Amino acid sequence: MPKTNGSKKKIKKRENNILANLKRKVYELSKCKNTKTLKASHEEFKSLDFRRKQSWENALKFLVEFEEWIANPPEDLKEIITGINKSSKNVDEGIKNIKKNFQDLDIGIKELNKIEEGAKSDIKILKERSHIKIPIVPEIKENKNK
Repeated sequence: MPKTNGSKKKIKKRENNILANLKRKVYELSKCKNTKTLKASHEEFKSLDFRRKQSWENALKFLVEFEEWIANPPEDLKEIITGINKSSKNVDEGIKNIKKNFQDLDIGIKELNKIEEGAKSDIKILKERSHIKIPIVPEIKENKNK
């Protein structure tokens, strides 16, 4: 019995879902958002062609094995990996703090710009008002006879 157009579409849709799940899992495990950062994250991925399903499968296999290895590293490497993980967390916290500081700085700059605009407006209003003239009192000459 020949395959109908409907069954071909179902197969194609199922394949697309499988590929989408593969990609989602790889991105999740690698903590990356696109193939460029994925390739930069692991040397093993640089040669992979992520237009191919096989590359996604290879990446997933590598990442799963890597996660398992990290979870149960050899005894002589446990201390090193623990140190790396602590350092990584510290760097992540530092980056979050820096981002927060930049956001606060941006807010401060916007507030200063508003103050500047208000001051410019006040100066313009003062310049437009009629000037009050204050008479200058002539210098009083002291009596030279004293």
